[in-house]
Amino acid sequence: MLIMFEIKVLIDNAAMDAIEAYLIEQELTEWTFIQSDCRYALIGYFANPEDGQVALKAFPFELGDPDIRPISDADWKNEYKKYIRPWSYETLHWVPVWEKDYPLTTRDTAVYFDAGMAFGTGSHETTQLCGRAIFDFCKKHADVGSRSMADVGCGSGILAITAKKLGIGDVFGFDIDPDTLSVCRDNLRFNELSDIRFETADIAHGLKRPFDLVVANILAPVLIDHRETLAHALKKGGQLVLSGILKSEAETVCEAFNPLFRQNGAVSILGEWASVIYCA
Repeated sequence: MLIMFEIKVLIDNAAMDAIEAYLIEQELTEWTFIQSDCRYALIGYFANPEDGQVALKAFPFELGDPDIRPISDADWKNEYKKYIRPWSYETLHWVPVWEKDYPLTTRDTAVYFDAGMAFGTGSHETTQLCGRAIFDFCKKHADVGSRSMADVGCGSGILAITAKKLGIGDVFGFDIDPDTLSVCRDNLRFNELSDIRFETADIAHGLKRPFDLVVANILAPVLIDHRETLAHALKKGGQLVLSGILKSEAETVCEAFNPLFRQNGAVSILGEWASVIYCA
């Protein structure tokens, strides 16, 4: 039986956002966060403890001494499930697929998911901000079935699937990482959907036509670098949702995007993270 090693180090709550932003920026998917007893811990899984120690020392932060424990391959593959919880906003519910007994009413819309190693577990504030924006968009438009949506940097596909289950007729998602596509297709199957197209593409090649709703939950510098492409990907009256933005970066993002629209962006804050919404 294959043995993996869990590397766990407690971190100060004040440093959590900076470390989390670094993980996203560097695309270090072998690491994740958990919260227990009001403390955060950084956890990674490695083939041997030496690799874990080297990876830990590569962080540009002062971190404490780690706890190291061996775990079996089967336990490692399911370990992350302990830290994924359902999330809801009004009648929208994101439910881990292994929690099929999660209580729902006939008014509720459930999106079942297993993110695996892809970004988009529903537990991160940026994903939740985007989920709220998609719900509000669909609630606002009575003709939602004739609307289109692009999920830029789709990760697990949770946002695209949310848009589809809330009634948007034409949904498309793409990500620069080809490994995410199998996760997206699994999540389609969990939700008994088949009519969302997922592709491997960057922003320049993914947004080849205009959409009514464009959601881009990626890093602030990437958003800024591609602001013209993102702004021009909207149909008349369309909506652009930007996230993956630290609260401290929101002003910089607005300074870059505001000149491209008739009205300044609407900023929402959740924890230390932000979203900005523009209307064409």
